[in-house]
Amino acid sequence: MKRPYLFSIFIALVLLLSIARPAVAESTIALADVLDENGKISSLGDWNGAVDFTGFHVVLDECEGPVFLPISPLDGPPVAPGWAPISTGLNGPCRAIAVSGNDVYVGGEF
Repeated sequence: MKRPYLFSIFIALVLLLSIARPAVAESTIALADVLDENGKISSLGDWNGAVDFTGFHVVLDECEGPVFLPISPLDGPPVAPGWAPISTGLNGPCRAIAVSGNDVYVGGEF
């Protein structure tokens, strides 16, 4: 017994699978463009596309949710909201830092 409808179904599946493509975002927006000063996503509006997270890492805060912070360069100071050098009190390279209660101990070549 011949089943001509099986051949038709096979051809239809081949055609459907050959034209199906993975979904790719048509446009990309930089994460820095949608963050507020605290590292939270302020608004994407009616944005429909990909968000480029290059240069950021996420910290999960229990109250605030995800907070995005810039990745610090390896040869520079940390990049974080509110961070600033305290002083130039060391006159040489710092090799170790220890904290005991309210005291901070620093070791290095100075």
